[in-house]
Amino acid sequence: MDSYDSSIDPPAPILDVTVSNPHNPTVGTIEEKALIDSGAFKTVIPEEWVSRLRLLPVRPFSPKGYKIQKKKQEHYSYIVKISFKGLTFVIEAIAVNRKNVLVGRDILNDLKLILDGKNLNFEITDP
Repeated sequence: MDSYDSSIDPPAPILDVTVSNPHNPTVGTIEEKALIDSGAFKTVIPEEWVSRLRLLPVRPFSPKGYKIQKKKQEHYSYIVKISFKGLTFVIEAIAVNRKNVLVGRDILNDLKLILDGKNLNFEITDP
C-alpha cells in the first residue's frame, strides 16, 4: 500500500503521474504529483500544460460543483495520456487553472481503489 501525503492538511492520497500528448509524443512528458479525487467525474490537468504538451482542444466544458462561481466559466477538454503505477490511460481531461492533476472517476472506475483513511494509506490495482 502507498501512504497518504501528510504534508497536506488533511492528509490525502497522492500519486506520481506522467502526462503526455498521445498524438505528438515528441513534445515530451510532464511528471508531477496527482491527487486521487473520487468526487471528480473527470480527470483535470493544469491549464499551463496545454501549451507545453501542444494539446489541441476537443470541446468546451462548463464546470459543475460545489465551488461554482456566479460567473460561468468555460474550460476545454484535451486528449492526454496519463500513466502511473505501471498503468496507462488515454483519456479526455479538462484543463483548469490549478497546479496539480486530479485523477477522477473516468480513470478510477476502471481500477480497484482502496482508500484506508484511518491508516493513511491507499492501494490501486488493475482488477
